Amino acid sequence: MANWWCLANKVLSIWPEHKGFLDKATKSLSDDEGRAIDDLAELITRIASDHLDSMAEDYRWTCEQLVEEELHFRRTGSYRRTKFQDVLDEVYNNSGFMGRYINGLLMSQALWANHARAFYLYVTAFLPKNVADYDHLEIGPGHGLWLYQTINDKRCKSVSGWDVSQTSIAKTAAILDFLGVRRKAELSLHDIQVDSTTCTPSFDSVVISEVLEHLESPQAALSRIFDVMRPKGRLFVNMPINSPAPDHIYLLQNPADVWNLIDAAGFRITEKHCCPATGYSLEKAERLSATISCIVIAEKPE
Repeated sequence: MANWWCLANKVLSIWPEHKGFLDKATKSLSDDEGRAIDDLAELITRIASDHLDSMAEDYRWTCEQLVEEELHFRRTGSYRRTKFQDVLDEVYNNSGFMGRYINGLLMSQALWANHARAFYLYVTAFLPKNVADYDHLEIGPGHGLWLYQTINDKRCKSVSGWDVSQTSIAKTAAILDFLGVRRKAELSLHDIQVDSTTCTPSFDSVVISEVLEHLESPQAALSRIFDVMRPKGRLFVNMPINSPAPDHIYLLQNPADVWNLIDAAGFRITEKHCCPATGYSLEKAERLSATISCIVIAEKPE
């Protein structure tokens, strides 16, 4: 995992106390996961380019923001914000905050065990099973790495990305351009909570990763996703539970709550995965109400 350690060592050069955490992350990965995440780390290093030092600083800053949210969560048993408008005003429309936050979360895709496993499942268990010439939508593409993987899938016909943050859309576009993608993604400002843009089922493949916990009504969002998907379309959901963050407002506390959310929207679940946070077994994470990334692969019935 040479690329992964190159990325990790850049973080450790400014934050040596983080080594214990990073050691736990590598020990929890299988050989196949390790190879995939090493490729991901190489992509992140390319994106950072000459700014890897500042990206490492942003990663540490992001972790510090999350510690503050974790302390609030442990004191109160709830997330700090519960209204989407508050998140929109205080986080998404704050370009200075969002720039650093997206950088930090970009680094976490390879450095956190639960994020790394979610990405691995997306590229190995989801994308290869999509139908040929599929039309794809990602809701909340953020750092752009998932879109990049999809664009490079030769069986994919078109790629769209929807986001509520103009700063986030600009960041996604810049990253894809920097990586030299030959096909452009259709990126647009869109709030899945408000409407579905089109009443015609247009997508064979939809991913919504680490977005539902940002919404006041994930049920409504899933219903609208259902409406824009074609029959037999495939859905990839990544929703963390017990995961305090500056922009998380919808708290679920058990993996079964996530499964039930998907079922209630009318989807047929085909796969379920639980990816606990770095340093936790699933049993320990459930007992201590620690973060678990809950992964669902589902289909829209005919």
